[in-house]
Amino acid sequence: MWIDVRPYPLPALGLLAVLAVACKDPPPKPRVHIDAGRGEPELWGPRDAAPPPIVDAAPPADAGKPTGSRALDGGDGASACRLLYGPEEQPFRGPAALRPRDGYLELVLNEAGKPKTIRVPIAPLAAPPPKPTVPVSTYAVTWPACAMGGKYVYCLGSAGSIVRTPLAGGEGKEVAKGRPSTRIAAAPLAGEHSVVGYLAARKTSEGSTLEAWAAVDAEPPTKLSEDGSGATWLDLAPRAESVVALYLDARAAMTPVHSRHIAWAGGKAEVRKDAVVYVGGPPDRGITGTLAVLSPNDVFGLVPIAEDVYKFSMLSVRIEDPPKEDMGAVPSPYPNGLDPAPIATSGPFLVRVRPENAQPTSPRVLELGRLDIKGAFTSLGVISTGRPYADLAMATDSLGALWILYGDATSSFLERRLCPPK
Repeated sequence: MWIDVRPYPLPALGLLAVLAVACKDPPPKPRVHIDAGRGEPELWGPRDAAPPPIVDAAPPADAGKPTGSRALDGGDGASACRLLYGPEEQPFRGPAALRPRDGYLELVLNEAGKPKTIRVPIAPLAAPPPKPTVPVSTYAVTWPACAMGGKYVYCLGSAGSIVRTPLAGGEGKEVAKGRPSTRIAAAPLAGEHSVVGYLAARKTSEGSTLEAWAAVDAEPPTKLSEDGSGATWLDLAPRAESVVALYLDARAAMTPVHSRHIAWAGGKAEVRKDAVVYVGGPPDRGITGTLAVLSPNDVFGLVPIAEDVYKFSMLSVRIEDPPKEDMGAVPSPYPNGLDPAPIATSGPFLVRVRPENAQPTSPRVLELGRLDIKGAFTSLGVISTGRPYADLAMATDSLGALWILYGDATSSFLERRLCPPK
């Protein structure tokens, strides 16, 4: 268990963390499919057999799987975005990729390295919300989620093989091999092509390190990380006719944030110049982030990180084309620290997990919000409270409504919302 006791200074934090670890109860049984690091380098030491818990304080005693009316409540009431569907508990537990289609939403699950699809009808905006139901039983799915890249879906298997499968149907093909149980990302490139990004381990004289790699179509993979740099997390997103890559190199004393573009030129993929767009401070163990694409001209990397020992914020870093060094960041403060602090985006909208207040025993909340073209965050309200959300996904359908998937090791919920115009 990892303890975050901000706003105490670092010496106290270290002492309390050591005492907490020494006195903890035996760890719970791991999930069926484990997270062996979510992209962290070997310098962090061996990982537990389960995904790292979100830790800002001890969760409330009733923070487990909701029952009865609470199972259907989702915490609505504070959000400015009208609830159109759900929150509907899903028959699976864990992550999924969301793909809006004409008339329905596809939830693509990772089933031991192969995609499995569930469809949910998309109703007209004026239709009354259906009454949520509770599944008779649920099943676990593989972590990480599959990733969508244009006409293909990519799934990571237990041994690290990355298989590309046509969304229209057909046999999958292995196109790369990454580190097992680390996140992958994908994006369409120049219309007909697709890119998958992943982390792979490399042995050095100082031990094992992780690097960011990308594979375009079925071509041999290309390294994204610069020589001498590693990568602990990455994301990809389409930007006009190219793909923007964002990756973190979390080290003991700092967190460089890298970006570069992948373009299609002269009949082949071209990996363009790397830039360190921001350098954060010492990372938390589960540091992650995501890309937010508002338009081809307005792309941001969102990284939740401690600004100092007293302040934890979601930092919004502008990604130019081509990326520029040392861009600075627009902070959106959290009441307290959180590790990890998941975020999912769709266009200017995002959903994020944060503490409700600054107290060490604060429950976690799921907050919906919007970014402006300067990268500043505006909250649209809390949509769910009191549970340790670990898996988030978000998508926008053809009617402009947002689909949000969230959950933890015990359950996953799906809802649909319509937000007011800007």
